[in-house]
Amino acid sequence: MQLESILHDIPVRQRIEEAFVFPTMESKEVIVWSLLIFSGYLTLQSQELVSGRVMDDLVIPNREVRLIYEDFLQEPLRVNSIRILLTALQQGDGQVFEKIIREYLLNSVSVFDLPRYELEKSYHLFVLGLLVTLSDVYEVISNRESGYGCYDIMLVPKDVKKRGIVIEFKRVAKKGIA
Repeated sequence: MQLESILHDIPVRQRIEEAFVFPTMESKEVIVWSLLIFSGYLTLQSQELVSGRVMDDLVIPNREVRLIYEDFLQEPLRVNSIRILLTALQQGDGQVFEKIIREYLLNSVSVFDLPRYELEKSYHLFVLGLLVTLSDVYEVISNRESGYGCYDIMLVPKDVKKRGIVIEFKRVAKKGIA
């Protein structure tokens, strides 16, 4: 899941060990991250001192390395990105949610697929299709009356201790484009 975050340009925070022995690699995840840094497959974006330990924010260094990660992780990432999408929803992180949806749309939808005057409905159906994959964790409900109106999508958690999520799609004008 952390590799998926990196592919979405979300840095992964890890502690890096400069000295280690290879036999401990299987038992210490931090060594794998250290090897990725030392071999150039990740780079340091920033550091922060947390509880007396230096924590590093790691990112992909360039486009060529990004392509290696994408090829290596192609299939598992499709499932994980939906989990990251859900995490973003649960945490109220609209920027990450929007970024993942934008990537899905840019990689799969043509302008010819979207009717000009029913964009909201098209986006609604696209996101609904993604969220239905979460039906093991949520009851996914679309276009129902509630209170004084109607919501677009509601995710009702099967575990009552989890948050419910309500999604409403709106078309907005941006930079002179409707």
